[in-house]
Amino acid sequence: FFFLMIRRPPRSTQSRSSAASDVYKRQIYIMETEKQSRRLIVRSNYFAFKPRNEIQKYILDVQPPLPAGKMQMVHRLLRNAPDIKNHLQTYMFLNYVVYSTQFVEENIELKSELENVQYTLILKHGGTLTIEDDREYINFMGRFFKMIQGKNKLQQIGRKYFDPTRSQDFKDINLEVWPGFATSLNQYRNELYINIDCSFKVIRQETFYEHLQKLNRRVGDREKIEDEVRGMTVMTVYNKRMYRVDGIDFETTPSAKFTLKDGTQISFLAVSYTHLRAHE
Repeated sequence: FFFLMIRRPPRSTQSRSSAASDVYKRQIYIMETEKQSRRLIVRSNYFAFKPRNEIQKYILDVQPPLPAGKMQMVHRLLRNAPDIKNHLQTYMFLNYVVYSTQFVEENIELKSELENVQYTLILKHGGTLTIEDDREYINFMGRFFKMIQGKNKLQQIGRKYFDPTRSQDFKDINLEVWPGFATSLNQYRNELYINIDCSFKVIRQETFYEHLQKLNRRVGDREKIEDEVRGMTVMTVYNKRMYRVDGIDFETTPSAKFTLKDGTQISFLAVSYTHLRAHE
């Protein structure tokens, strides 16, 4: 028996300048020779994008204050505040700022409850988001496009999104291909441009256990096997989520137990069974 030590792959921190080639810096090439020069115009599939409505910013204050680094708690508090949609209708939250197309001049005070504790959420209008805000504007638009792709039930792998419902099987070579999209944003002369390219994810149809058995027959040594698989990506079939392999604990079995946040002990096998039943 063995047990994988895995974690979700980190979000890319790649800057927008390196996310795609800067089309506009390459728009005009001068090809020079000793006797002549020739101007070439290069076109790309970057499209200008501008929101129909102005984006309003609201600074969020939570009372009593939450511990540092508890951003997920803030998300839950906002979801638990039913009156927020009466004021802002549709909104998006990012780094203690709530964004909406609705303009409300007065402070918005909301009540919310989390883990039997009552909280007060105060939203103060902080101005209109403009492209001159540069990094904040790009961050907002990047999150906006991610949200749209998530709403369309596309599966995020790294910085790209794929559609597992439209996968194509190649059983003769034991592979599966997911179609998807790679998107990037670029700012040029106070305008925002979006690039959308096709992308494909190739997935093996063999299980990770089958792959380990092959490695064991070929390599045999546990340290070498671990070196071979470290950094690989595995997928849980019940929810199509991707994880990166950090190592293998050969001494732990599926019946081994670990402790939950509430102090309850549960086996890995029981957790797997619960997840499988929930996704049947």
